[in-house]
Amino acid sequence: MAEYTPEDIEKNKTMGGLAWWIFFLPWLTAKDSEFHWACARRGLLLWIASAVFYIIGLGWIFNLLQIWGLIQGFGGKVWAIPLIDKFADDWFGGFMKPQA
Repeated sequence: MAEYTPEDIEKNKTMGGLAWWIFFLPWLTAKDSEFHWACARRGLLLWIASAVFYIIGLGWIFNLLQIWGLIQGFGGKVWAIPLIDKFADDWFGGFMKPQA
């Protein structure tokens, strides 16, 4: 898990919250924020999982996780979801990361 500075979180908590639903936001805004990118990676993974699990009727579970992440992001909290964090960072960390 990456380190987030209090300044980064305070400056980008609104966009971090939105990134749980609109995962492509970091490409448009706050390109240098690790907090924003971390929220976007988790949001993308939950979005994909939700789409896949809707086939068997369980996609709503992942939507609830996205809503909770959105609330936590707006509050400036870094919410660590077991397994989701690891997969999100491993799968999407290569191309969804802060750009200097």
